[in-house]
Amino acid sequence: GAIFSLSQYSIPVEYADEIKEIVLSEGITMLSASNVSSFDGNELPNLKKITLSSTCVDVWKVPFKCSNLQQYVVPSNNVAFKSKDGVLYERNKEENGTYKNTYTIRSYPAGKTAEKYTMESNVTAVGESAFRNNKHLKQVVFADSVTTIDRYAFEGCTALSKVEFPLSLETLSDRAFSGCSALTVANITGRITRLGEGAFAGCTSLATVSYPSTLEYINTSCFYDCISLKKLDLKNIKSIGGGGLFNCQALEELHIPAGLGFHSSDYYGDSTGSYSSFLGNNLKLKNISVDSANPYYCSVG
Repeated sequence: GAIFSLSQYSIPVEYADEIKEIVLSEGITMLSASNVSSFDGNELPNLKKITLSSTCVDVWKVPFKCSNLQQYVVPSNNVAFKSKDGVLYERNKEENGTYKNTYTIRSYPAGKTAEKYTMESNVTAVGESAFRNNKHLKQVVFADSVTTIDRYAFEGCTALSKVEFPLSLETLSDRAFSGCSALTVANITGRITRLGEGAFAGCTSLATVSYPSTLEYINTSCFYDCISLKKLDLKNIKSIGGGGLFNCQALEELHIPAGLGFHSSDYYGDSTGSYSSFLGNNLKLKNISVDSANPYYCSVG
């Protein structure tokens, strides 16, 4: 199999099917998806391994299109990244640019075949698209130090059925778990105040959701197409974005609490602004009750 030494910011498209390994030459400071997998939408279907240089300090747009990628290798003298069991970690920085002893998971290879992953105790964030499109992973155990799950982090992980969220969680971003069609339960913990746009959209097996009392905002299309979701407790919720519960076909009952208002145009704020329906195509919805103290909604009949 071909080994491509990346000493310039390009990979000729005619070599796409041949490349099984990429090695960044010393002096290269950035790994970019535009160098690896984004030429005219093509990918590197046989790429199994990426070795960073000791000088690489930036990974821009992790090459998640490399569907058979199995491991990253990082030299021990690289100050910005490390790898363990083939997973790529990036060291976090202080505001002044000095490195911390904590890490963000930047890329869990899409071709890695392990069914369970337990995060290291010094991980504080799961980066954008970090686990995206891995079709083998069934269970994820978060470290108690994780505060952030970035956008698209687990999108398209179709085998993922069990997630153990950390008590430290503060941010769950847009489409973080969208398309996780095997996920049945989401017991969200932590101190989060909002769920990102489309965070669980397309989780077609999701039947049970719970969340902490700190949660106040459910963003646009958050549970869109969660066709197995039967019940959702909206207590403490102040705003639900447009389409937030659209096509939840199994939803049978819904209670609108006193504090739930119209959806703000910027998704957040004080629940004022133009009206945007969060329901639609809820085929089994039999009853919607509204707290009598709610100034925006009422139920009739």
